[in-house]
Amino acid sequence: MIRHLRWKVVATNMLLISLVLLAVFAAVYFISRGNYHKNVQQQLYQALEQGDFDRFLALVRESGRSSAMYLQNIIPTGSTAAQELMVTIALCEALLADRGAVRVHGGGFGGTAQAFVPLEQLDSFKEKTEAVLGQGRCHTVMIRPAGGVRLG
Repeated sequence: MIRHLRWKVVATNMLLISLVLLAVFAAVYFISRGNYHKNVQQQLYQALEQGDFDRFLALVRESGRSSAMYLQNIIPTGSTAAQELMVTIALCEALLADRGAVRVHGGGFGGTAQAFVPLEQLDSFKEKTEAVLGQGRCHTVMIRPAGGVRLG
């Protein structure tokens, strides 16, 4: 009984330490990178407006790495064993070899990998990611030239 309680206390303490570290990382991110996020959003917009897609992709990569490092939003909170998304992002980076970009999208609960893949690599990229991650795990979406519009 005592041994079981010790493990429970250790596990609880580890969870608390993990949550404190997560809060510290978030604080560091927001203090040191407060204007960074706003600035990156402006730079992304400017790169697209100027037709500089290579710069856009470089900013997506930089922003994604910053998000993963400082926000630690690649895994669900408190779940140190769930590394699927980080493995997916590493796989996508290796397959793209700086010809596209990949980053977490919808982080905080684990999110998904959002990859910008050159059209000439799309079939191969999908085939290779699904060979590792499983059939039907890679979904192709196309963004309309109009972007987000109100329907109806």
